[in-house]
Amino acid sequence: MLITSFEFWLIFPVLIVIFALVKGKYRSALLGLISILLLGYISLKFTIYAIIFTLINFFIGIFIADKNKANNKLVYFVGQIFNIGSLFLYKYLDFVINSINTNILVGSGYEIPELKWFIPLGISYYTFQGISYLYLIYKVNDRPERNIFNFTLYMLFFPKFVAGPIERHRLFLPQLKKQSRI
Repeated sequence: MLITSFEFWLIFPVLIVIFALVKGKYRSALLGLISILLLGYISLKFTIYAIIFTLINFFIGIFIADKNKANNKLVYFVGQIFNIGSLFLYKYLDFVINSINTNILVGSGYEIPELKWFIPLGISYYTFQGISYLYLIYKVNDRPERNIFNFTLYMLFFPKFVAGPIERHRLFLPQLKKQSRI
């Protein structure tokens, strides 16, 4: 469901009222749930992939922040390979295969089959956000978010999910902890 769609504007006032009725620490969980439901309305498989992607980055961030672990560097690199590899696999691998088939293997009688996987909605946005998150925890010693609901909202916040901007967690997450007047 796009923000510009008629369906969105039908349910938006209801979501505002529900948000106004919920107080305190439950608001970020509510916003995360609403974002997941709106993404699920677009595609269940996009949503499942985005949730798994979010959980992996959440736990990797917590692991690499623990300075007592000997394998922090390895886990950090595995996390970044996961992020970049996911983007490459879903968004660029078929392009590379197609280029090899049309430029290198042309006329050879052999062709690499394309995978034709779905491209998860917003994959570039949350991949770069995941890369940034892990980098800032590992290299700059930022603290990871330990609240799974806040982190899920940071990664999958619906209004920013498709178009961005890519936001640093240190700017977005503190806003969730402030009490709003609504």
